[in-house]
Amino acid sequence: MTERLTKSLGEQLRAIGLHKTFTLHNQGGLELPVLAGVDLAVAAGECVVLNGPSGVGKSTLLRALYGNYLVQQGHILVRHADGVVDIASAPPPVVLDVRRRTTGFVSQFLRVIPRVATIDLVMEPLRRLGAAAAEARERAENLLDRLSISPRLWTLPPATFSGGEQQRVNIARGLIAEHAILLLDEPTAALDAANRDAVIELIIAARERGTAIVGIFHDEAVRDAVATRLVDIGPTEARPSKRRATRPELVFTNARIVTADSEIAGTVVVRDHEIAAIDDKQSSVAGVDLGGDYLLPGLIEMHTDNLEKHVAPRPGVRWPMAAAVIAHDSQIAAAGITTVFDALAIVGEVGSDPVRREMLHGSVAAIEAAQRAGLLRAEHLLHLRCEVANDSIVATVEPLMDSKLLKLVSLMDHTPGQRQFVNLETYRHYHQGKYGTTDAELAARTAALIDGHRRFAGNNRRLISALCAARGLTKATHDDATLAHIEEAVELGVTIAEFPTTEEAATAAKYHGMAVVMGAPNVVRGGSHSGNISARDSAAAGLLDILSSDYAPVSLLHAAFLLHGTIEMKLPEAVAKVSRNPARALGLIDRGEIAVGKRADLLRVRVADTVPVVREVWRAGERVV
Repeated sequence: MTERLTKSLGEQLRAIGLHKTFTLHNQGGLELPVLAGVDLAVAAGECVVLNGPSGVGKSTLLRALYGNYLVQQGHILVRHADGVVDIASAPPPVVLDVRRRTTGFVSQFLRVIPRVATIDLVMEPLRRLGAAAAEARERAENLLDRLSISPRLWTLPPATFSGGEQQRVNIARGLIAEHAILLLDEPTAALDAANRDAVIELIIAARERGTAIVGIFHDEAVRDAVATRLVDIGPTEARPSKRRATRPELVFTNARIVTADSEIAGTVVVRDHEIAAIDDKQSSVAGVDLGGDYLLPGLIEMHTDNLEKHVAPRPGVRWPMAAAVIAHDSQIAAAGITTVFDALAIVGEVGSDPVRREMLHGSVAAIEAAQRAGLLRAEHLLHLRCEVANDSIVATVEPLMDSKLLKLVSLMDHTPGQRQFVNLETYRHYHQGKYGTTDAELAARTAALIDGHRRFAGNNRRLISALCAARGLTKATHDDATLAHIEEAVELGVTIAEFPTTEEAATAAKYHGMAVVMGAPNVVRGGSHSGNISARDSAAAGLLDILSSDYAPVSLLHAAFLLHGTIEMKLPEAVAKVSRNPARALGLIDRGEIAVGKRADLLRVRVADTVPVVREVWRAGERVV
């Protein structure tokens, strides 16, 4: 599909067959089709104006192109970094990276963080791209001056400004980064004639430097001044819902329901694999009486190497791969995990774990086969862990990137002397304890790994990042210890920071909008087994977004309840770290919370002596445990 954009070298954006329908659930399921088979292509240096009366879907189309609205059908291809991203199917972290680096949006209303100075708000998109503060400030001041925002207002938050002043701040903020693609929704609607002309000049300047622009302008004079062509958007008609239940309803009642933002004592109704209703009353309809137990969303595990323990249950023992996958899946589901990313390590020859080298291709094939055959209780997806200090990593990983189950790639470097193993003594203790190597063997391995890091790591990071960008795959960085590590990852379009080892790295990752992942075993044990930062302390400081069970599936649910019990985090917030937050970071928009319309991945949990116990598990409304 990306070839349809790539073949036309001038195209920056192409929409293909877009369909978008809104369903009014409080109006008997009335469906409002807004976009029906919309096609659009925009080249560099074009300003395409969407034409048509109010209410036909022009703003809906802009929001779909920006990724604010999810289309039910079609593709939105955007030239981004070294590849092409389909906004219609890309995970949220990738969409956010496209917004940061490629696509700017100026809406009709200014929506920004309150109590932040106007000059800082305008500078911020450019600063996120790595521009120096002085450069960003100079450009911001120039734009504000051209848009007649008085210097005396620059240090003030724009909340008290007039509507026209706020719109001009919005325009300055949208234009400062000079994105390759610019979406404009009535940018001049609140402006007087003089300021309108200033905005026209800025739009024409952007067009002439090669920006691909899609805009809505009801002002005919503005439209005539900036448009290179018009595209008509036509109306569609509302229709009654055609949805019919195909499966019996499943009713959970007398439950302590944990939603995204609250706890409710009541009932959840599941219909056609989805959550159909949530009520704060007990149901009189026969169903599953939870007896006051918790009802939680199914857990999402994004980084576990648990399969390895089933492939090699003892030193020198190899279990049949298909049986190992089934056993691993049973353990995952029993822990309440309904979606698991099996983290498969791609390692080099130098002193690496032979189990990981031997199991790589066989495990991918076995997972895919078991999932196709419907043998797995949880849904299994793939996470490729790429050791970048490895001369053959690119050749090994590229063929695996075509797997339909692959959704996440992490860039890892376990070279001693940095990241997880800054302390060489910690590395010696870990490696000799796990593999039993002698001092001489460890010294040779260390020297070889450091040489591989020097020769291959930087280039491999860039090459693998480019492969991921071309396929719209989410990227994670791993074991970051410094600000420089995070800045390198941001430059490569990475959106997830796994297991940062220092507060400095975790803070930097949060500043750059990355989702920060830490170990659930770290929470359960009360600290890191390798001496890195505490996940509990990080959660209390607001630095933790997602928990991963890593090597212990049972830790995921336990850690969420411990955050609730030990640092007084509200239970919905703690549960979100093992459900809603990973779902959002990985683009799984159909699951991750108990909400109407979400997939019915659910678990029944009873707390016994502060330990949460999984009693029953449902995936898409089907009981699996």
